[in-house]
Formats: sequence, C-alpha cells, structure tokens
Amino acid sequence: MAAPLQAIAEISLGILLVIGLLTRPVALAAFLYLGSLWISELGTSWIWELLVPVLASLGLVVGRAGRAWGIDALLARRRPASLWW
Repeated sequence: MAAPLQAIAEISLGILLVIGLLTRPVALAAFLYLGSLWISELGTSWIWELLVPVLASLGLVVGRAGRAWGIDALLARRRPASLWW
C-alpha cells in the first residue's frame, strides 16, 4: 500500500525539481523524505546509497536554486522578495 504513495511522491518531487517550480520548498521536502528513507534503511543496505541525493537536495535548499532557470526564475522576476522561489 505504501509503495504506490512512495512512487507518486518520488515522481512528483522529481518533476517539480526538473521544471523548476517551487524549487527550494520541494528540495526541502525531498531532503526530509530522502533523509527519512536513508535512516530507515540503515543496516539493511549500503550506507552511502542515498547519501548523495540527500546532500544534493540539501544543497538545493541552502543555495539559490531556481533563480536562473525554470518557472521559479520567471516568478522571481515578478516578486523577487517571495520566500517560495
């Protein structure tokens, strides 16, 4: 029952990151999701398997992701002070 929900979450987070819509909030959600998935797999799989995607999503959160390309760049031109993009 959880597998279809996990698939929907992963696909929707990936699509939103690729098109650049709400990049930083989606990257935060991906960081929390992948971090919890990484912790839940400790001891059952290779420890470094999810570390790179976790750190990459954290880098998107703290960096200026979405300000150059994507839909967030267009929205940021209209409202540059918004925290959503």
